[in-house]
Amino acid sequence: MLHAADSNIRLRARRGLTIYFAVLVPLSAVFEAFMIRGSSSWVWGLMWTPAAASLVARLVLREGFSDVSFRLGSRRGSKAIGLALTFPIIVGLIAYGFAWTTGLVQFGPRPIALAAPYIPNTISPAVVFVINVAVAGTIVTVYSAAQPPAKRSAGTATCLRASSMLGWLNPF
Repeated sequence: MLHAADSNIRLRARRGLTIYFAVLVPLSAVFEAFMIRGSSSWVWGLMWTPAAASLVARLVLREGFSDVSFRLGSRRGSKAIGLALTFPIIVGLIAYGFAWTTGLVQFGPRPIALAAPYIPNTISPAVVFVINVAVAGTIVTVYSAAQPPAKRSAGTATCLRASSMLGWLNPF
């Protein structure tokens, strides 16, 4: 049998999720519609939609933010950053690998603009992909090393730069 406190916690959690999804789904649909119409610049809005939905839910329920930890210096924070950086790569390799191996799409990456003048047109697509990864990784590493220690430890700017650099790795 549930105690009154347990049922109150569940009810509050359900309300929070209802508000979250009530904001997330329509807002995501709007950004997706703009992107389908051909403007890929709306991806930034789509990317921030879960954060906006969470913010709205917390404000409506007057929860505050004291239970949210953004401390990244501990071992747990380092593991979370590692997972955040590797998980999209693993998922992308699985999805793109399936599409390439089944013939749904053809593997044909274009070289990053910085490397394009040095890459001949006759080179293998796999080599182009490896060069793109190496160039993007070098840019991210140099950028993060050039950051002041406080900014580097927070990791926010570096992660944003990494995602935008790796976004240049267009596999199609």
